[in-house]
Amino acid sequence: MDLDIPNQRYRGTCTTRINPVRSGIDRLTLDAVNLAIESVRVGETDQKFDYDGEQLFVKLNPATEADKSIELEIAYSVDRPQRGLYFIAPNEHYPNKPVQVWTQGEDEDSRFWFPCFDYPGQLSSSEIRVRVPKNLLAISNGELVETQEDGDRQNLIIGCKKTFTRLI
Repeated sequence: MDLDIPNQRYRGTCTTRINPVRSGIDRLTLDAVNLAIESVRVGETDQKFDYDGEQLFVKLNPATEADKSIELEIAYSVDRPQRGLYFIAPNEHYPNKPVQVWTQGEDEDSRFWFPCFDYPGQLSSSEIRVRVPKNLLAISNGELVETQEDGDRQNLIIGCKKTFTRLI
């Protein structure tokens, strides 16, 4: 994710690893509310998809093979997300409010900030890679895996069991 905090928007790529238990699965449905879906790929192959503003329907080509994992890569962006990811900044009523960006995935809010299977009780391990200005600190319920310097920004890789990330 590359955050544009002043404009309350971000671009991201969501990679979901799928471990099929049977062969022949040729379609997949993900929850994705009000996201601008740019592309869907498996490896180097573009995948056909339909999007109705709430769900992303992917036609897998080729179909799955049992016990052979695939990685579905979805490029997307969001302007002023309605739920799930929140931009907090000073305003005329609270001029000293600290700048923050934080995420919320419970109960079914993850679908508003990244494409996913978003149902309570279906937990999975995750990793978030976020690009933020160097003057901000990223905290998470996960473990910081790596930090990479990138000019006036930093790239942070955070691994966790359930995604919840807060930037301050």
